[in-house]
Amino acid sequence: MTLDINRQIAATHVQGGVAVGGVLLVCADRLVFAPHMLERALAALHLGHGKAVEISFGDIAAVGKAEGKLASLWKSPLSGGMWARLSIKLKDGKEELFVVNKLDAIVELIGDRVSKTCD
Repeated sequence: MTLDINRQIAATHVQGGVAVGGVLLVCADRLVFAPHMLERALAALHLGHGKAVEISFGDIAAVGKAEGKLASLWKSPLSGGMWARLSIKLKDGKEELFVVNKLDAIVELIGDRVSKTCD
């Protein structure tokens, strides 16, 4: 599969209560989270995180921000929950969370892509 990559964003994806470092690729028709090599190696050991994630723009119901909460630190200290995160809500009810820099600009970029796909 060839990806038409329009933008690469350093990101941390929350997987199973753990923040996984990698890059979020904004492609023509989807988002792809590609974990760093070390994270992929941990996934190969079946530690439950470090997996690549693909999200078709057509599967996205909403794009927004999930505010950080101090309480998240106690509940899941390795999830990046203290930071405001990119929230991708899917039509099946799931939510994918990413810590990114320039959050407002990224929300706008992805939101625009999703709305163009649905038009």
